Amino acid sequence: MEKKKIKSEKAIKKKKMRPITEEKMISENVDFDLFDSACKKIVGKEQGLNGIGTLSEKTVHAVLKYYYAPREDYHEIKIGSFVADICREGEIYEIQSKSFHLMRRKLDCFLKEHDVTIVYPVPLVKYIRWVDVDTGEVSSRKKSPLHGKLYDIVPELYAIKNYLKEDNLHFILCFIEMEEYKLLDGYSANRKKGATKSDRIPTAIKGEFFIDRKEDYLNLLPESLLNHPEDEFTSSDLALEAGCHVSYARLLLHILNFLELVERTGKTGNTYLYKIKR
Repeated sequence: MEKKKIKSEKAIKKKKMRPITEEKMISENVDFDLFDSACKKIVGKEQGLNGIGTLSEKTVHAVLKYYYAPREDYHEIKIGSFVADICREGEIYEIQSKSFHLMRRKLDCFLKEHDVTIVYPVPLVKYIRWVDVDTGEVSSRKKSPLHGKLYDIVPELYAIKNYLKEDNLHFILCFIEMEEYKLLDGYSANRKKGATKSDRIPTAIKGEFFIDRKEDYLNLLPESLLNHPEDEFTSSDLALEAGCHVSYARLLLHILNFLELVERTGKTGNTYLYKIKR
């Protein structure tokens, strides 16, 4: 029996994050043509001004702004003492790829009178291009073995945990394909180690994941746990099922417990046992 359990755990450890991420993606309502149009509008404009390799590192931000609000009169709207990326018919959209903790003061202001949606871009597929700083030559793209995951947002959510109970705070994880430009200015012989990241250029949208209300945070759990809500599990169980690092699993369970979506039912050794709360 013990051997069977060990074999099962080894099989689970081999799970890749991307298939789990893709299980959660929704693409039915994605406007692929609109995203392509936003890419062409922004990338062409920026490259014309600066040239490839010297972009402002805000291309992903700008493309998503035009995707979620094509009309420019919705962009950069002053709300109180802050400026919202998008304010459309009273609803605010903020494009934020990292450092959610820096948004706390903005959220204090925006959430008083507005629905706020934080758009979090996730590079599901990434290609690397190298730019020679001496000649300006750009290499052909090479697919990166690294890719964004559903659970990348968990540490960011934890950073603004106290805001997650707000009914008017929502999230969109936007899964995209992108090209990352890096300058050949590193310290190694091939100048790649320690190289400067120049910009990230979106090339396609793959799907989205929505958190509209409190119960939607449960959808961050893998289906194997959601389908057996009566079962107890630990953070290690979650990490194995989801294919994520146990530290991410602990943070996610801390968030879900704070939101009263799971409950602690006891301990096994020094580890908490959890159960989905219905």
